[in-house]
Amino acid sequence: MTHILSKKRKKGFSLLELLLVFGVIAAIIVAVFMVYPKVSSGQKIDSDIKILGTLNAGIKNLYAGQADFTGLSVDAVIKSKIVPEDIVDDNLIWDSWGANIQIEPYYDGSFYIGFENISVDACPKFVSQAGASYFKIVVGSTEVKNIENGLELNMSTTASACANGEDGYSDKPIRVYFYDKLEV
Repeated sequence: MTHILSKKRKKGFSLLELLLVFGVIAAIIVAVFMVYPKVSSGQKIDSDIKILGTLNAGIKNLYAGQADFTGLSVDAVIKSKIVPEDIVDDNLIWDSWGANIQIEPYYDGSFYIGFENISVDACPKFVSQAGASYFKIVVGSTEVKNIENGLELNMSTTASACANGEDGYSDKPIRVYFYDKLEV
């Protein structure tokens, strides 16, 4: 009889063992939910940096030999096949954050590429990774870099502009504009 009872006890898990297994599973789930947004944000930044570089190089190549960017628009960029077709939909170019990318000539013979809906957390990383290639960068309504005016990219100013958001609220998505010119 003792032999039969000991077999029955070995068949199942004890309450302590089950709680331990559930605790480990819960810890793994929490870890995944903490890590995933950071990984996802990093992938979006990397993707948009590539899009920005492709657009910048393509626009400069398309307008090489011209004095300015007359006629530059999202439509002109799409028709010239500068961007991959997988980010073009409904005659708009879409960024990784789910917003359309803006492209227009600027008054001083330059052009800008604008990204909307950048998360507050990703904004400083996005600007710092892309910042070296552009003479002027505006985050929200704050100019964070302007080589022509002697304003170098300052990460403290950038982080502050990103944290404040467009209208002073830190929970709002950010707009970032990158300005470039043809090299004369």
